[in-house]
Amino acid sequence: MDGCSKCKVMRDWLMEKEIPFEEVNILQVMNARNELFRIIGEISIPVWWDKTSNSIVTYQDIKTKMYDSKSSVIH
Repeated sequence: MDGCSKCKVMRDWLMEKEIPFEEVNILQVMNARNELFRIIGEISIPVWWDKTSNSIVTYQDIKTKMYDSKSSVIH
């Protein structure tokens, strides 16, 4: 979402890792907010749905992975 610093961090991280993603603005796309709530049980952005593992990755997860990758724990 425009103006969302956490969204930018997640977007940049996904692009850096060359992970394909689709960006959806829950304020502009009809039913996106309800669908997000249905899937994860809350309204929290940004999130990334990893379809390969069928898991939700949150901003906090990305922050942790960014930290871990800088310390060479996760490659």
